[in-house]
Order: sequence, then C-alpha cells, then structure tokens
Amino acid sequence: MVNQKLEQLDKAIEKYNQENEKVSAMKREYENLMRKVRIEAKEMENLKKKMADDVEKVKAEELEKIRKEKKNLELRQKNMQLVSNASKKEREEIDQLKKELAKAQTDSELKQQKLK
Repeated sequence: MVNQKLEQLDKAIEKYNQENEKVSAMKREYENLMRKVRIEAKEMENLKKKMADDVEKVKAEELEKIRKEKKNLELRQKNMQLVSNASKKEREEIDQLKKELAKAQTDSELKQQKLK
C-alpha cells in the first residue's frame, strides 16, 4: 500500500512537472509575443510620427506656394488696376504695342517655319 501511494505520488509529480513545462513554454511564447507587440507598436509610433512630419512638411510647402500665388495675384490685380486707370491715350498706346508685339511674334514664327 505504501508502494502504491508512492507510485501515485510519483505519477502526480510527473504530471505536475509536465504541466509546469507546458505552462513555462506558454509563458515563454507569451513573452515573445508581447516583445513582438511592443516592437511593432514602437515601429507604428515611429511611422506615425514620420507620416505626421511629412504631412507638416507638405503643408508648409503648400502654404508657401499659396502665399506666393496670392502675392503674384495681388501684383497682377494692382497692375490691371493701373492699366485700367491709365488714360485713354495710354490704353490706346498699350493696345497698339500689344498688336505690334503679336504681329512681331507671328512674323517670327513664320520666319522660323520657313527656315526649317
């Protein structure tokens, strides 16, 4: 009977050791998975930061482009106002110069085509 109890205790100890090994293996697997999750979370955070920096850079570039375009439009508007405020004689002169310029460009294009 003592031997039988010893056998039962040995089996219980063996079962305990097997279960303990399974739990230890699961714990290692869990720790590895958690390590991978922390690494991926850090990578995602870095990617998020990089993307936010890229967005800010593009935003700044676009705002600068808009500022320059606005400045150019304001200058054009100012020039147009100056032209529209010019006297009738000045406007006629400007129109004449535009016509001469257009004719000169047309003549130049024709000469270039003949030279080809």
